[in-house]
Amino acid sequence: MFSTEMSSEFKELIRDIRPALEENLARAFKNEAVRNQQIINNNSYIHRMDNILLALDDSKIELSNLKFPWIPDFRIVTMAVDLKMLCLDVTFKIGDLRVEGEYEATNMTLQRLLPITNNGKIEITFGDVFAKGKVGLLIKGDSLIPENYDIHYEPSETSLSVKYYISQENEVENKVVRPNGDDVIGNTIRMQLNTILTNMLHRQLAEAVSQFSVTELMKNKDEDLRAKAKEHSSRANKLVDSLLCTAKDYLVARNFRSIETPCFDVVYRGKLSGVCQGVMRTGTGYIQDLSTLSRPQDLSLFEDTQKLVVYGSLSLREMKHGYEHYTSYFEDTQISGSVRTTVYENKIFIKLSVQKGGEYCKTQLENVQVSTVK
Repeated sequence: MFSTEMSSEFKELIRDIRPALEENLARAFKNEAVRNQQIINNNSYIHRMDNILLALDDSKIELSNLKFPWIPDFRIVTMAVDLKMLCLDVTFKIGDLRVEGEYEATNMTLQRLLPITNNGKIEITFGDVFAKGKVGLLIKGDSLIPENYDIHYEPSETSLSVKYYISQENEVENKVVRPNGDDVIGNTIRMQLNTILTNMLHRQLAEAVSQFSVTELMKNKDEDLRAKAKEHSSRANKLVDSLLCTAKDYLVARNFRSIETPCFDVVYRGKLSGVCQGVMRTGTGYIQDLSTLSRPQDLSLFEDTQKLVVYGSLSLREMKHGYEHYTSYFEDTQISGSVRTTVYENKIFIKLSVQKGGEYCKTQLENVQVSTVK
């Protein structure tokens, strides 16, 4: 984990260029935001989200046709450039974010007595959202590229409203507002929404950052910056690669190459009749093969006197997901079988820290989350 000391000339250079760089970067970022807003004016930017199935106690809730029909405005609160650590420290105010779609709710106990479900439209609003974190920079050719994102999105509250008809003419609307983190449905939707926001932030930020030439920025003295970037990537990659090798050996030796996923117990309606309801049940599922976990790109790091933090994306070369057995009943028909899928495009965000001090270093996995599955 050795780090080379920077020369006094290099420290002075990056200190001198920082104010102008931050000012110009903020201006370029805002200009990209203006260009993005033109897409809104054409009404051609709607983010479609995957359906969500929730099992809460004895109730099943399916959210479908989910859309995030907006391009958010990332208003800069802070955008600090740290060339020593090759990263940006950012805080953005995004405002209210709205997701809309349809819901269908079923209570399984009631289903045994009456074939009743409730359905209608749903709208979830995340109020006064702030985005805060670090963006790791990599050098490619003569450009700085924002590649690794450790961003946390924090709303102040979550508002959930539903609309449904009790007759052909009478529509009922109910609404509930909960504090941040206290809404199960909102928390589930936020996982997809955060990925959309990060992808949009990346597109806007990449266009702004890539405008700057590394050679011109460093006044033809870019060798030290390139060496520092290479050192950061090498240290971060070496740490994670060694942990991956250890983890793979452990998984194979203990036969832990797969993990269980929850059962499905779903009520559905046929599209043709629209009256009769069916049931689909599965056993526990699985995700394989964890031993194919790999690092597809360079990682980023941040270091201070207390700890070293490494963050970036990993992927499974083959993410196999399936259910060995399922049974489905609909009207007078029963079918059974198995489901097997393989997902080749996936990203898993990982963040780990190494605490300094004492005789031994303490490594801690701070965050791991599947950010992309296609």
